[in-house]
Amino acid sequence: MTDGDKSTPLFRDQSEAFGLYRPEYPEALYDWIASLIPEAKRNTVVDIACGTGKSTVGLARVFNQVYGIDMEKNQIRKARNLYSHIQFIVSRAERTPFQNNTMDCVTVATAFYWFNMARALEEFRRLLRPNSHLFIYQYYYPTPKNKKILEIQRREYDEHWRYHKDPRLSHDDSAGEALKQSSLCQSVEYREFPNVINMSSSQMAGFWSSTSYGAAFAKNTRDPIAYWKSLEKEFQAILKDKTVAMDFTIHAWHGQLIA
Repeated sequence: MTDGDKSTPLFRDQSEAFGLYRPEYPEALYDWIASLIPEAKRNTVVDIACGTGKSTVGLARVFNQVYGIDMEKNQIRKARNLYSHIQFIVSRAERTPFQNNTMDCVTVATAFYWFNMARALEEFRRLLRPNSHLFIYQYYYPTPKNKKILEIQRREYDEHWRYHKDPRLSHDDSAGEALKQSSLCQSVEYREFPNVINMSSSQMAGFWSSTSYGAAFAKNTRDPIAYWKSLEKEFQAILKDKTVAMDFTIHAWHGQLIA
């Protein structure tokens, strides 16, 4: 991840939690991407700020050559271990190692708000061939379909996590507007994709431990592992070894580059 002017190691210690607990992206998202790009134009794609490759691996169904980049070395190391058929590179979003006009598609999954948006969009313009495609997609704060679980989440957020929330997260709903204002694309299309994930108590605690603000709070406690175990026990007391449906609806924007 990057803020455009300085490197901030937000997720350096969370590659294991990312790989285990971050949700997969729905197949319908990749079907949509494939439907908008002719097969002859599905050669190269780069997934920006790819983390451990949760989004990147699905792109391999659509494109011939897939790259994933992230500035966190631990995330890239984990991604390489998980998906050896994809090329992962340590790089920041606003200055990538690729040559001009070499990509048929650029994607960003649940990360665009971390960037210097204007600089990143200019870098995407440099990378993309004329008439090629840009997709930005993400989920917001996941909502459990259980009132008591939701109350615990809100309590932890209000009492603990929000005080460790990076200011850039206040821009997590601005991707579409930034893309429209950039004059990068002919037009911008918006779609939503339902994405309900059933999670156990341990998976929910693991997911929150993978967030920047949850992890930052836990690191300031006397025993971070004990904190997450305590939260897991609270979830478990409600679920009784069952799972809860978590709403990770995907919000997606698509633009085709102006020739």
